[in-house]
Amino acid sequence: MLVAIQIHYLIALIVFAALIVGLFTQFGRRVALWSLGAQLLAGLALVFMGLRPNFWHPVLWLATALLTQAAIVTGKLGKPNSSTVFLIVLALCCAAGAFYVGLMSHR
Repeated sequence: MLVAIQIHYLIALIVFAALIVGLFTQFGRRVALWSLGAQLLAGLALVFMGLRPNFWHPVLWLATALLTQAAIVTGKLGKPNSSTVFLIVLALCCAAGAFYVGLMSHR
């Protein structure tokens, strides 16, 4: 189970790095979205192994995924760049919160 939680943490760092790149590029936003999908699979594997996350952990993950998707859509529709950056910054805050809650619940 230790390897599974380490993989979950590693994917979380990839999500966070991709969201930082996503501030500037559409490619970073797409990588973040695919990484969030991998994060979901790793998290589900941990749940099936018996770890139960805090209630806020999946809620913040869902907010991150939805905000990232909204940023991709606003970027494609040609909305002002400030709205896309704002959505990615909110997604970064939610991802950081999910990471913190996840770390604190398994101390």
